[in-house]
Amino acid sequence: MTRFSSYSFGEARTGIGQLVHFSLPSKNRERSARIIKAVLRRLVRHIDIYATKPVTNVTHGGYGRYTRYNMTQHQYAGSRGGYIEILEIQDAPDDRWPFVIYEYRPERESHFSEWETLALAEKAWNKYIQDPYKTKLQEMEGCKRLVRCGPLTPWFYAVGEQSLVGDYAFPEGLQDDPVFVVGKRFVVTDYQGQVSIKTCMGCRFFDYMEDRYSGMWSRDKKRVIKRVVYWDDGSTWSDLPGNKSEREPRLLRDDELWVTEAWEQFQAMLSGEVTEFSIPFIGGRKFTGKISSDKTTAHQAEGEYLATVTVSGRSEPLAGSFSFTPTLEIPDAVTYIQKGLKLKPGERIERIEIKDCQPPNLPKGQKKRRWSGVFFRGP
Repeated sequence: MTRFSSYSFGEARTGIGQLVHFSLPSKNRERSARIIKAVLRRLVRHIDIYATKPVTNVTHGGYGRYTRYNMTQHQYAGSRGGYIEILEIQDAPDDRWPFVIYEYRPERESHFSEWETLALAEKAWNKYIQDPYKTKLQEMEGCKRLVRCGPLTPWFYAVGEQSLVGDYAFPEGLQDDPVFVVGKRFVVTDYQGQVSIKTCMGCRFFDYMEDRYSGMWSRDKKRVIKRVVYWDDGSTWSDLPGNKSEREPRLLRDDELWVTEAWEQFQAMLSGEVTEFSIPFIGGRKFTGKISSDKTTAHQAEGEYLATVTVSGRSEPLAGSFSFTPTLEIPDAVTYIQKGLKLKPGERIERIEIKDCQPPNLPKGQKKRRWSGVFFRGP
């Protein structure tokens, strides 16, 4: 066997579903991982493991939490009824980022963020714990992404034979419902009447005793079975009697798949990948979405601008060129000029005219963007 010092981790299942954790050389790891997973799935039925794998117990105040991964807890603090911590997962599988800030909130929405380095995660931690309401982790240096968990278990706290489904550990007992099947898409209506398409992450049943009447001292009880459905965005739906304000989710029909296709294309347009798209309907009709500009919303593209500015009290207008990249605070070139131009006391801008705009010099092979999207991709 060739010796290697740089390696990555992966997970796969054998032909009968046995979960196997493996390491492989970092060189050509994507191709090697595909081969290993295919061999295990097609040619291997079962692997005997002679040694019992230890399970890590990560402490959180007065109790611990288990995981099958090797991890180090670098920081920990109690937070609003829950806790927040910095974790380093030494054997993070499938190219997942090993540095994590995880905030667990039992009564609210838990979330975790993945970071490029431990130093950047600790820098964000120090700012976040001082002012968690104003600090936005996803906007800080080194943050790769922010994931909202809701009641679901994040991937790094998977134990035993649990599968990783996206960002979450797949809990046992979520595969039993014949309607709410994992991976199926549903039309979900919330209590405010807002409709959205969500992917089912599984369903779990709970049974308990409930009073037939609202009286505090009532002894007349009945057994109630509650169904809780978990969605891919971390939200849930239950069929409790008190939850009837929300319509029961229904399965997305085959003839409605154009809705998800339209949403995917709309997301591409919001990201600045395209400026228009169309969805054909049966009968020859089609839906068309298009980005258009008017005088108030023009000049939002990234590029090199040439502009003239007429200022009160000056005999000649100011002229000059500048580089511009849209942001949430400064979405267009006109706002950039208004905020950046230094005026003397009593002066005011009377007119701004954009003479020319040239796209930025992009690396070879990168497409020029006609607009930057609503999310304002940074430089």
